[in-house]
Amino acid sequence: MRTAPFVPRSGKRPASRRVVLLLGLSCLLGGGSVSAADAAADLEFFEKRVRPLLVERCYKCHSATGEKVKGGLLMDSREELLKGGDTGPALVPGNPEKSLLIEAIHYTNEDLKMPPKTRLPASEVADLTAWVKAGAVWPASAVAKAGPAKGVFDVKKRKQEHWAWAPVPAAVKAPVVSDTRWPAGDVDRFILARLEAKKLQPAAPAEKAALLRRAHFDLTGLPPKPAEVETFLADTAPQAFAKVVDGLLASPHFGERWARHWLDSVRYGETRGHEFDHNIPNAYQYRDYVIRALNADVPYDQFLTEHVAGDLVPTPRLTADGANESVLGTGFWFLGEEVHSPVDIRQDECDRLDNRLDTMAKTFLGLTVACARCHDHKFDAISQKDYYGMMGFLVSSSYRQVRFESIEHHKRVAAQLDGIRTKSQAELPMKFAAAVRPGVEKMAAQLLAARHQPTDATAPWVSELTKAQADPLHPLHAFAVLPAGAGGQAVPSLEAWRKSLERPVFAPEDVVVDYTRTPAKHWYQDGFSFGLRPAQTGEFRIGGSAAQPLPGFVAEAGAWWDDAWKVLQVAGSEKDVGALAQGERGERTLRTPEFTMKTGRLWYLVKGTGRVYSAVNSHLIIAGPLHGAVTKDLGRETQWRWVEHNLSRYPGHRTHVEFTPTGPGEFAVAMVVQTDPKAAKPTPVNSRLATALGDGTDSPEKIAGALQGVFLGVLEQLKGQRLAAAPDAEEAARLADWLAKNIGLFCAPNSPERVAFDRALQPLAQQRDEQIAQIKANSKTAPA
Repeated sequence: MRTAPFVPRSGKRPASRRVVLLLGLSCLLGGGSVSAADAAADLEFFEKRVRPLLVERCYKCHSATGEKVKGGLLMDSREELLKGGDTGPALVPGNPEKSLLIEAIHYTNEDLKMPPKTRLPASEVADLTAWVKAGAVWPASAVAKAGPAKGVFDVKKRKQEHWAWAPVPAAVKAPVVSDTRWPAGDVDRFILARLEAKKLQPAAPAEKAALLRRAHFDLTGLPPKPAEVETFLADTAPQAFAKVVDGLLASPHFGERWARHWLDSVRYGETRGHEFDHNIPNAYQYRDYVIRALNADVPYDQFLTEHVAGDLVPTPRLTADGANESVLGTGFWFLGEEVHSPVDIRQDECDRLDNRLDTMAKTFLGLTVACARCHDHKFDAISQKDYYGMMGFLVSSSYRQVRFESIEHHKRVAAQLDGIRTKSQAELPMKFAAAVRPGVEKMAAQLLAARHQPTDATAPWVSELTKAQADPLHPLHAFAVLPAGAGGQAVPSLEAWRKSLERPVFAPEDVVVDYTRTPAKHWYQDGFSFGLRPAQTGEFRIGGSAAQPLPGFVAEAGAWWDDAWKVLQVAGSEKDVGALAQGERGERTLRTPEFTMKTGRLWYLVKGTGRVYSAVNSHLIIAGPLHGAVTKDLGRETQWRWVEHNLSRYPGHRTHVEFTPTGPGEFAVAMVVQTDPKAAKPTPVNSRLATALGDGTDSPEKIAGALQGVFLGVLEQLKGQRLAAAPDAEEAARLADWLAKNIGLFCAPNSPERVAFDRALQPLAQQRDEQIAQIKANSKTAPA
């Protein structure tokens, strides 16, 4: 029976000390100054309680003399513990709460439990904790010598050790046989040579009816029809059998017959197994793809490429209707078992990916590679490094239901729309500035007239000022809230407006993605609904239709959903199981890069109506009680706001985030961050207006004049194409967008300037309408 834990430097000390312990005090590595008696007691505690425990419980996996070093951690010396392993230093002397060693033995961290299979007795946990708290003293001694060095994995040597790895000779000479009449070709000579070596005779030639039956069953799995038998028996031409074989190879039943063998290899099934055996949505599309590929005699190297990365093929195979065949090959990755609510989501992902990699290797390499999951393969030329290199390929991939019937066509439509988008930036901003300038030059007079002497002519301005009174973000708000007779006295409402909140600034390591500055390499989406690139501040955009185009400017850079794609629908296809079935996701999804969550809390700066899915460890079936938090409804507010996503169960887990619009209105994403933005609702800063308006003590006349001056400054930047480069580009773009949306306040439809602008706008709006009309609303989907 173990005695109660001995706590160093506390309680009653033994009266005597061994001389040998006193002589070793100068060799202690503990920190701080302690008395000789205390140091000796600590050393005695280590040798009697701690070292035997480490040897018995830890050295099998964490000693240079053990079977194998795991986690990169050695525990043969204090230095090794301070150095730590793959997860960092294992020891913080004097501080058990910050020591990973103590955290591991307390079993408080689901991902860090040591020993991994059984907990230490409470007395041993107390001994180790007391030892660390006392400074983790350890006598100086030679570090344990490493055992035999691990052999370097030599792929070349492995390949030389087995015939299966040797290259096939360029030319192999057929063997010489005694019976030269029987062989019909070199293959027969190889067969006959082995038969003759065993003193065996080849079987007699099959009768024609038997030969026909065998060919039919082998190639199509179906017996020949009576009429086909009669025809073949009556055909005495030398090429009669070859003609039959050609016909069978051309039969659609050939692909159906041989696809069954291939589908067995890739563990084809239409459900995910486990407890509820959920459907794999549209798995049959992969089955039919295999049948078509075999019947089309697709070259094997292309067939393989389509399976491994069919979505990345530069020139995919297309059907007569333009459907993408190549992308369907990637569906085989997602045919395995999926658990709907795994307790250990990280382990579940490892098992799923191992199954996919195992299936790929067996199918395409004829090898089992599962051994390399834990160590270099003992026999085959498969290293652990190669295994996890391939695993990295799978980890970097993600699942979707691809609209394979329309995606290639839409790629061309998206390219055309992007070209129109580029053309619109060339001259439309300048022509717009010229069109509204005469009206802006009269803006102050119009504002004062609407304030003092409203008439039918100023009714639109009166209406706009009424709206501005209730909207602090309206550019005319400062003028609209001035009470009658104001002048020479600060206005409280104006002062409050001037103190707008700024958006927070984040450390680079806290930013998952910033779509206001996103490079092309981080622009990922399923489809093209968010365009081929993020929208930039000040970018001119065309809305509405050619019959009634609506000009505008992008006030806030980010990933903006183009509602031209709102017509997309899934036709004749199953939806995903569980939470991913909510809303239309095909060709509508924006995806962030992969990242590791630090705290398990994410914040999204979004606008409009949408949903978000955080693909924690690529978990798909969100239908159980444990992981429903990975999806979230973002709400329906039309203003920019920060939305928190609480994923506090998953710090340290790998994920990416997918955004999908769910409403008819606009939807945009600006940022994803991992730190609290401390701003519930970011309010745009109009420092340009605030600076121009001063402290609000001036008369309405001066404020109206200041507003006019601000807008004239914006027009000058548009004219010189300098708006996007301005330090306050976002504020200027917001003002330009307000001008565009209220173009009727500043120029009549038949004014020369407006006519010139419309003449430049109309052709591009017409081209945009023509491309939008090409969008295929309906498409089937398949796993990819």
